Amino acid sequence: DPHKWLSVPFDCGCVLVRDRQNLRNCFSLTPAYIRSASEIGDDLGSPHEYSFQLTRAFRALKVWSTLSHVGARAFRETVSRHNTIATQLAKIVEESDDLELLAPSSLSIVCFRYAPPALAGDNERLNAVNRALVDLLQKDGRVYPSHTELDGRFALRANIFHYATDQSDVDALLDAVRRHGEALARRND
Repeated sequence: DPHKWLSVPFDCGCVLVRDRQNLRNCFSLTPAYIRSASEIGDDLGSPHEYSFQLTRAFRALKVWSTLSHVGARAFRETVSRHNTIATQLAKIVEESDDLELLAPSSLSIVCFRYAPPALAGDNERLNAVNRALVDLLQKDGRVYPSHTELDGRFALRANIFHYATDQSDVDALLDAVRRHGEALARRND
């Protein structure tokens, strides 16, 4: 999804397939008013045979324009920086007494939860606190983690892909998680 990590305008994505015939088999419907690729002897086929829309928009222009303006090196550096920030966040979470890393972080996503020692082992209460926590964080508007569930554990999901994200954003996230998490944990006592 280039519209995420590469900051390309929305509605720009792609699927890479090993065998294009699979796309034709899935999407190709050739009504009488459209000639099929086999009728015109074209091995590549027509764009209508590869998508629901029966045509193809020039979405690649968005990627090309962004790459030509910013450059591939800048994107590589951004992706590398985001992965480093995520690795640092995961390390901070792992070393914390009040946070729990719920999955290894291999790219720019870190799944964790607020888990104070007082709630250790009580997955039901931890899930309830973290469900309420993600709502509070999003309503507060300073940080905006998404969420998921991993092996029955509700997780805050920090996805670091905005080009301007830096360590101060991670610090703000951790501060907000702890501040709101402590208040919620006290309320649930």
